[in-house]
Amino acid sequence: MKWSLLVGKFWGAEIRLHASLLLLIPYTLLTFRPNDLSGALRVLLLIAAIFACVALHEMGHTLAARLYGIQVTSIVLWPLGGFANLSRRPEKVLPDLVIAAAGPLTNLVIFAGLLVLVVGERMIAFSPALADLSTLLERYDAFAFLVGLAIANLSLALFNLVPIYPLDGGQITRGLLNLVVGEKRADVIMIILSLPLALALALYGFYAGDIVIILTGVLMALASITLNARLFNNLTLILLYFADRGGYHLKRSDFDPAIREFTKALQSTPPRPGAYVSRALAHMNLFELEQARADIERALAIDPNNFLAWTLRGELLALDRQYQPALESYNRAIEIRPNWSVAFLDRGSLHQEQGRLAEALADIDHSLELAPGAAINHLLRSILRYQMGDRDGSLRDADQALRYAPHWMLVFPEIFLDNLKGHLNWALEYYWRALQRMPKAYQAYQGRADVCRVHGRYEWAIADYERAIRLAPRQAELYLNRGQAYQQMGQPERAAKDYADAARLARRAHLRRQAAALLSQVSPSPA
Repeated sequence: MKWSLLVGKFWGAEIRLHASLLLLIPYTLLTFRPNDLSGALRVLLLIAAIFACVALHEMGHTLAARLYGIQVTSIVLWPLGGFANLSRRPEKVLPDLVIAAAGPLTNLVIFAGLLVLVVGERMIAFSPALADLSTLLERYDAFAFLVGLAIANLSLALFNLVPIYPLDGGQITRGLLNLVVGEKRADVIMIILSLPLALALALYGFYAGDIVIILTGVLMALASITLNARLFNNLTLILLYFADRGGYHLKRSDFDPAIREFTKALQSTPPRPGAYVSRALAHMNLFELEQARADIERALAIDPNNFLAWTLRGELLALDRQYQPALESYNRAIEIRPNWSVAFLDRGSLHQEQGRLAEALADIDHSLELAPGAAINHLLRSILRYQMGDRDGSLRDADQALRYAPHWMLVFPEIFLDNLKGHLNWALEYYWRALQRMPKAYQAYQGRADVCRVHGRYEWAIADYERAIRLAPRQAELYLNRGQAYQQMGQPERAAKDYADAARLARRAHLRRQAAALLSQVSPSPA
């Protein structure tokens, strides 16, 4: 993790201290206002001991996770506490409950142990035979230290059991709800429960004038929103609208205005390499590959260590089947940013395309260690495992992809469909599972239709497009893609009607432009 210091390892998990912990020193001193240097040192020692207990809390999660065969990649301590990065989430509810409960249980065990020490300290204080030891303990105020640490551990346990996601109590509550009402409803209930509590905590922090409590409440509110992918996406769009207008249009797949906004940003002096990279991504989605290549080279000319530019450069080279230069680009991105999961994922896909399946699996596994919640990583590993004959592993990854981002893992950009060529059997099984979960999701029919279309199964594709249109009759992409299937089947009249409907319904300029271009191919030229 960037801006963190590795201080040790525990069962393979790196223990890291984030640089922001340094902010605790002035915050603690301003809050407790010790009278002298000795008092300041005692306060800082207590805070250090509390964070050691936070680390033990996370180690409790780690031990529980390892019992279920789940690797924890790192434990990170920062001013608001700590978090353990699991390589994957448990697939069943019981392990999830045990892992979540292990942290607070650890603090309760520490609390009990400290109570024993407090009682022992008091016995020493009233024992004449141990007067010298009693004097030493009194000099260093051991009683106050032990009581403060005991109260802190009890507070950590109780606070973490509050049913606010992503606290342990929230995860336990979510798991129990999952058993009763199912995962989707459990997530909705947890958002309804978590948001008011988290915002109330933030308001209390504002009333108390405590910035740490305010930040804790706000971050928990934002984290609870991630339980609903659509709500989280909408919040992200709102933030992007005000902070990065080009990024806002890019996330909405509205590529023409995105390119205009990035071009406007590039008129500033000096031009930013990030704007070139973002504009290149928009050009890629429009299959304007020459413009994308030019932007990537411009970005690298300004910043030769831009790992995003090297990654996109590799993707462009892979599209052209220039595998060795693509591999070198991915390697360069990894050299610059060793924890960049996308470069490992892309390199794994490159190995897969070349038939080096073991190397592909190693890279994609590592990408998931770096980004455990990335749905696209699970999706691509599902395809790879299916290809390697590991059907059970493939289905587990497919379920994880659908669990993390259900609707976003159904319909893919045209440029991404290249990854699905040659994997029709996997796709049919994947979309069958998706439809079992979401029978009324038009995106599942659209995604399956797209895969059938790129595999030349046009009749199957048309049947699924028709199902999707019945569910979402105003989605321009459905008519546009069905029109292409009709065109490939030699039915220009039906294709023309679909292209005309797509042009009429399309809200995005690039879709209207594409529909008009395709319509011109199937419509007879005027005499």
